[in-house]
Amino acid sequence: MKKRIWFMFILCILLCFQPGILAGAKEKEPDTRISEAVSQAIRVLKKDLHPEYSKKTYVYPKKSEYQKLNTRQKKIYNELYKKITGFEDFSYSAKKYGYDYLDTVYYVWGSILKDYPEIENYFTFYENNDKDGILRSLDSRYYCSWDMDAKNVSKKTVKAAEKEFEEAADYIVKKMPKNLSAYDKYRYLSYVISLLTEYNYWEKQASDSNPYGALIYGKSICQGYAQAMCYLCRKADLYCVMAEGSSNGVAHAWNLVKLSTGTYHVDITWADERGSIGDKFWMPNFMLTQNEIEADSHVVDPGYEATGKLNYNAYLSKYTDIPEKGKKYTDSASGGIYRVTSSNLEKLQVEYYRPASKKKTQFTIPKTIRINGNTFKVTGIAAKAFLNCSSMKKLVIRTPYLQKIGADALKGIYRKAEICVPVSKWKAYQTLLKNKGQKNTVKIVRS
Repeated sequence: MKKRIWFMFILCILLCFQPGILAGAKEKEPDTRISEAVSQAIRVLKKDLHPEYSKKTYVYPKKSEYQKLNTRQKKIYNELYKKITGFEDFSYSAKKYGYDYLDTVYYVWGSILKDYPEIENYFTFYENNDKDGILRSLDSRYYCSWDMDAKNVSKKTVKAAEKEFEEAADYIVKKMPKNLSAYDKYRYLSYVISLLTEYNYWEKQASDSNPYGALIYGKSICQGYAQAMCYLCRKADLYCVMAEGSSNGVAHAWNLVKLSTGTYHVDITWADERGSIGDKFWMPNFMLTQNEIEADSHVVDPGYEATGKLNYNAYLSKYTDIPEKGKKYTDSASGGIYRVTSSNLEKLQVEYYRPASKKKTQFTIPKTIRINGNTFKVTGIAAKAFLNCSSMKKLVIRTPYLQKIGADALKGIYRKAEICVPVSKWKAYQTLLKNKGQKNTVKIVRS
């Protein structure tokens, strides 16, 4: 009995001194290079946060490429995915299956890589050719990313390398600051990749085009940058695909991401080449519209076009003089002075403040005005905007976006003035324009 008590006592002492037992498991620290990149990305990000830029996030649909396949292709997809992720050895011989089937296997494998970019870290097909160069079979090959020839290595070594990659990716995503806008989430992940990776001009490695090369090896080509972004985004529940095309006539890859205003291009490779994270050379390669990326020598393959139209970079206060809320701006086209009521990127709005000259007989309030190349909706008329514009005989309101008209906005205008409003807004604007200082003889008509 005493021996048993002593045994239990000693066991408890030993357990107490084991790391992570009883006292709680300590989180494994990543490679210093990873943790330093994450810390630097967060420091730079927090200096210029944009909480207003797309609070809604979109998730990449699971097995998105799988859904595009036919029944036969889906069967091969499921078979391949199970074998590859189970680290099975397998082969498809031309003699047994035929060349058409092998072509389908290759096509389906491409779909798997789009859905699971991390698989390219450790798996490829080896083309087993005869002495005349004719394909005999497609053989499975598991390799480590640092192996230039993608030679078979032990499964244990491959799994260890993949575990290292997974732990690094988990750490990066886990350290993402809380409550970021979708825009800033993409920026954080792009910053980390940019800090961890440099373009591999000289050494040719199997890792050049996969996520492992970008995050762990630290050297990659454009495809590696893009695949790393895809993988981290999907782990962080963010929509991201690898876009393909060319740049300056050379095949190129980058990313297409999604905000509430549409999809946008992100080219981390070019950003990394041109500047440092967050600076005026890096940012113009981030969150680009279709027109912007095409103007930057990119040709986008069909299916990867951006749908978003907002110029996000124009709103970075460091690089532009975009008017802040409350600032006034004269629009020569309409002859009016406008006041910015919202400089939120996704809700750019102004109110008609007053006319530049009160001597005209006709005034127009347009749907939108342009400020520094960006479109602002006209959503209001300020209080006393047309005060004592006694020569006004006609006011044409073209904007369908009016939400508010200030007190006495029409006080002192000509007693028989005519206010023309959009047909679709006639009833709503009658209510909105009521008792704004004008005489009862002023008419509100459909234009």
